[in-house]
Parts: sequence; C-alpha cells; structure tokens
Amino acid sequence: MTITTMTDAADIDGDEAEPTIETRDMALDPEDERADPDMYPCMWNASAGFLFKAVLRAQDPTPPEYVTVPLTWRSGEPHHLEAAVAEWNMLWEAAQFRRRIAAAGDDLPPALERVADRGDINVVFVPRTRTRYHEYSPLFHLLPRGTVERHGLPLRARGQWPFLADWISPDRYLPSDFEARLSRAWAGTVWRT
Repeated sequence: MTITTMTDAADIDGDEAEPTIETRDMALDPEDERADPDMYPCMWNASAGFLFKAVLRAQDPTPPEYVTVPLTWRSGEPHHLEAAVAEWNMLWEAAQFRRRIAAAGDDLPPALERVADRGDINVVFVPRTRTRYHEYSPLFHLLPRGTVERHGLPLRARGQWPFLADWISPDRYLPSDFEARLSRAWAGTVWRT
C-alpha cells in the first residue's frame, strides 16, 4: 500500500469552527444500540448508482495508491473539494480509469486535478488528519468491540470505505495517540499471546 501526502493544500492544524451538525457518531455511548458488540466489526460503502447511470469497470484493475488530502471541515465554507473526493472515491470500480468519468463535465479542484493529470493510475483520496483516523479507518472498524474498549479507543458507528464524506474532523473525538493505540490493538488481535 502506498500513501502519499499532498503538501501544498490548506493547513489542517488551524482552529476549527464549532460543529453545527450533530456529532452523535463521533463517540458512541456504550449503551447506544449502534455500539452493540454484534455491530463490530462493521464497514459499509455506497453504490456509485446513487450518482451515475452507468460506471466504467476495469477488467484488470491496477493496485490502488492512496493520496491524503487535507479537508477543512469548517461550517459555512464551500465543500467543492469534499464533494469531488466523494465522487472520485465512489468510482472505485473504475480503478485506474476513474479520472475519465470524474473529470467529465466538472473541473476537478486543483489538488485533485494534479493527481488526475498523471494519467491512468488507480488513486484513492483519503482525508489527512492529525490522528490519521481516515488512513487507518479500515483497520479500526474491523476490530471487535472488546478490543476497541480494552485499548482505550472510542466506540464509533460503522465505518465507510472508501472515504466519501465526513463533515466533522474526527481529531476532536479521538485520543492524540490514536495511531499507537490502534497499532497495539491490531498486534493483540493478530498475534494473540
């Protein structure tokens, strides 16, 4: 797996405006029905059929490469980049040919256009966060609830992959050492002693 970071986009460490939408999925109460142990592990994805009548499907997809993109998650700002990332990632079946569909009709934001201009490469855009939640969310959401709790990680509603949309920065609701805790949780799951 290759993860590349785009460095010339907006700063993610700046002050964020208070969220204006409900944050109930960020950290679930242990009694919430969505935190039931039977809901772990759990991930979902959205069909491209919600946006497209037909989708090009690569017969021989190349391995995906992952490029991190800083998203702002600030209320009141245009969400053109977030919408473009969601559309691009929803075309995952097109693999290396998704730029031919995503770029049709609308101009891509400059951050995405620089990647799309490199040709037929299978790129998945992932939001960049301090805690690296989105880079590791497929691993996090495949852990059993007991493991999540044992390692001091927050209970969360099921995850989504590839990333489509998240309107609140997860950094506010995750421990600063999220990456280290997740690493220990996976080590304990894979190499049980």
